Amino acid sequence: MPNSLAKLFGKSLICDDQISEGQSVSQPPPPSSVRRTVEASSLMDPNSNSVLTEDAADSKMVGGECNHACVSRRIRHYYSRRRKTNMESLPDELVFQILLDIAAQDIYKGARFVCKKWYDIIHSRNFIYRHLHCATPGLLFQSYKPLRRLVFVAMHNGRIKISKFSYKFRRRALSSCNGLIVESDLDDIYALYIVNPATKQRLALPPVSLPTITHKYYAIAYAAASMHYKVVLVHPCRYKTSTIWSCAILTVGVDESWRLVNIDYLSVKSTIAFTCAPLTTEGFIHWVNSKCTHVVTFNVETETIKETPVPDGYGDGVKHYLSTGSSLTLFIPCGEYSWEVLKMKPETGEWTKLFEIDLESQKGKFEHLVSECRPRPGNSSFILELVGWLNYEEVLVLRGSSVRVYILYNVGVQEIDFFELDYSFCYSSFNVHRNSLVYG
Repeated sequence: MPNSLAKLFGKSLICDDQISEGQSVSQPPPPSSVRRTVEASSLMDPNSNSVLTEDAADSKMVGGECNHACVSRRIRHYYSRRRKTNMESLPDELVFQILLDIAAQDIYKGARFVCKKWYDIIHSRNFIYRHLHCATPGLLFQSYKPLRRLVFVAMHNGRIKISKFSYKFRRRALSSCNGLIVESDLDDIYALYIVNPATKQRLALPPVSLPTITHKYYAIAYAAASMHYKVVLVHPCRYKTSTIWSCAILTVGVDESWRLVNIDYLSVKSTIAFTCAPLTTEGFIHWVNSKCTHVVTFNVETETIKETPVPDGYGDGVKHYLSTGSSLTLFIPCGEYSWEVLKMKPETGEWTKLFEIDLESQKGKFEHLVSECRPRPGNSSFILELVGWLNYEEVLVLRGSSVRVYILYNVGVQEIDFFELDYSFCYSSFNVHRNSLVYG
């Protein structure tokens, strides 16, 4: 990508083709002056227990020349003492807090093997729960071609972080909840799995023994009271000259077959929402469609489904829905680059206004971005699309149609940043996701 874009936004660009699988990029390395300070801090005077800077180390000379052998012996002596540290002697509370700051994939690949105490803490229900809620929610980007290309984008310490999975997906990630992903199979369209890509654990689900399915969407959600994960499927069935929608549910680890859920009482207009991919929030699954005047919401705890009307005056106009992971948000366009944002309380169906987003003043920058990045320069039309949320309702992700650069808008401080993915992600799907140690 040309350097003019970085100058345009005053930001440094992070591109996913610079990252190898299983690794992530969050920020550039520190300046050399900082690195010299860090390296110098590893030199300690064993006699005074004080840190020797590089200048201080150089000042210890014999006959006007540096006594390297002496310094080397002192360093070896210091590190030999450090190697005798017993990791199991650290207090449990300290170890617990340290491990909470380590990414799930790093814990599973290395930290859990340090000692038995660490292993027991990492595999405890309390730690898995706390680590999940400390994990930063982000977005799972999945390209359509090839199907198995996925990257995870999240904010970490105020900077964008792009991670590639070392886990090899079998086909398509259909839905995500608490780090667990519903995955289909490339060789068997009826085979389903639940996988945690951070730990590479995978569970096969019972086969879907339903009538011929021409169109289907899956979603996974967590029922907190019963502490069960449930997978929900909606699919159409042809009956004479009409289409009838059916719903089935599976409680992971409990059910040996799928159970049907009664949805006959839903209005025909509301079932139009079933033609779009569902959005998952905490304990709920939502089917939405810009043409519908209602949101269809499934409560995974009670296994009941209901219709919630959109706010008065917004039913017939253009609208967009995004999940923050914890709630469902509704975007009402106020202009070409501005929206009014509302949030729905799923238990009651009540809508509340959050804020307004106005990016009209950035229109010139966005149009310049198109001319720099569009893969087909002949087409100058530009449509700004809503992609998803990072950190719940903190950072909004947008993109231009067929453009490989994604725009980040921090709602709180009203700042704009951007990142780049390769062209295979110009046409892709997005799911709210967080890396975790959870296993269904």
